[in-house]
Amino acid sequence: MLRYFIPGVALPALACAQSLTPAVFVANNGNLRGSVTSLRINPDATLSLVQDLVTAEVPSGQSSPGTNAYSISLSPDGAYLAVSHATSASVTEQISLIRVNPDATLTFETAAQTPDSPLDVEWVTDSLLIATRTRTSGTNEIILYRVDRNPIRLTEVAREAAGSFASRLAIGPQGLVFVNDSPLSGGGQLRVYRVDEAARTLTPLGSMFTSTTYALGMGLTPDGTRVYTAGGSPTPYRISALTLDPVTGVLAEVPGNPFPSSGQSPKECVASPDSNFLFVGHGTDATIRTHSIAPDGALSELSIAYDVGIQSSLGDITTLRVPGAVPQDLIIFTDKETFDGTPRGVFSALINPDGSIQLRTTRLDTGAISPNDLAVWPGPAGPVCDPDFNQDGNADQDDVRYLVGVLAGGENPTRIDPDFNRDGNADQDDVNALVHVVGGGPCP
Repeated sequence: MLRYFIPGVALPALACAQSLTPAVFVANNGNLRGSVTSLRINPDATLSLVQDLVTAEVPSGQSSPGTNAYSISLSPDGAYLAVSHATSASVTEQISLIRVNPDATLTFETAAQTPDSPLDVEWVTDSLLIATRTRTSGTNEIILYRVDRNPIRLTEVAREAAGSFASRLAIGPQGLVFVNDSPLSGGGQLRVYRVDEAARTLTPLGSMFTSTTYALGMGLTPDGTRVYTAGGSPTPYRISALTLDPVTGVLAEVPGNPFPSSGQSPKECVASPDSNFLFVGHGTDATIRTHSIAPDGALSELSIAYDVGIQSSLGDITTLRVPGAVPQDLIIFTDKETFDGTPRGVFSALINPDGSIQLRTTRLDTGAISPNDLAVWPGPAGPVCDPDFNQDGNADQDDVRYLVGVLAGGENPTRIDPDFNRDGNADQDDVNALVHVVGGGPCP
């Protein structure tokens, strides 16, 4: 038996909700089975399956508000996922609120109702969530909800008109919210709103027609100065590039706008973490094509493309920077169909300095139907160090006993990763590191 004497070191209560490692979360859009899959991003940029949390599953011929997990968003603090569902319901739909645990597992918390149909949902802040009310006829809307966490629930605080077909949201700097208004007849435009967190208000700032038929898959550069939209199926295939004043929310065309794309039916624009490249996803030929971003925001397509499959197989695309001694820029994307003879799944790849991608994981099976939308988490800011293993608010001898028990095969109800020193192994070295930290030493 291992015995330790450790002085009691009282620490403030530590957050027990957010993954302690970089992670990917996938909304799986199945008519009879909706779910959310969590994946861990490993140090080599590969992915490992953690859990597939079923939000609803029904027999053929039946329906449930928890199937068709369509859109997913992660709160800025990494604590909660919001998942919208797009089922056959015609009056109200479901938004699922799911807690993220330290080991990247998921716990379903509650199901809230929202008007049909929430084709997109996004966190604005840790306490404010916005959802679309997308309709094919009548006025579309965006709805702002306050999120209370104890107990967790949604309360509508504001609602604004959003054109005739608002299907996607994007969150910008200083509380800016962008909504695409892309009528089925064409004539795409972006609508801009500002959220006041203190007053919990939603104020329209104006709109701008894009130079493409549609305004699909909006993507902002991380520095918040450029907005790109995909032009959809009409030829010539083009991308709209706009500058953004983050103070006023005013949009203006980048010189040379719009810009061509050699892929068929551009549907999504995602900037690289360094704002040097734009990755454009296409619906018809299912390719991701790289464009360089000039200092003024102009685009130049590079001879770099990745082909996921045939029409409609390319799902969502996202990028993130994983911090570390050598930060890594990653691109994550999905193949959501099987009718081309390839499996569904999630891809991870490193973004090279020239804008090309280096695949690390290819079609990792989520264990679910149709992996559709993505949310990513780079990991906590600063050193990962939570010595309060038993989550009682103190770091002391009880936490060492807890870790020793877990390493010996015992239960781990708090689900904290026993690899405390992050060396890839759960062993005696982790016990030694924990003893050092609770005795007043620095994090490993």
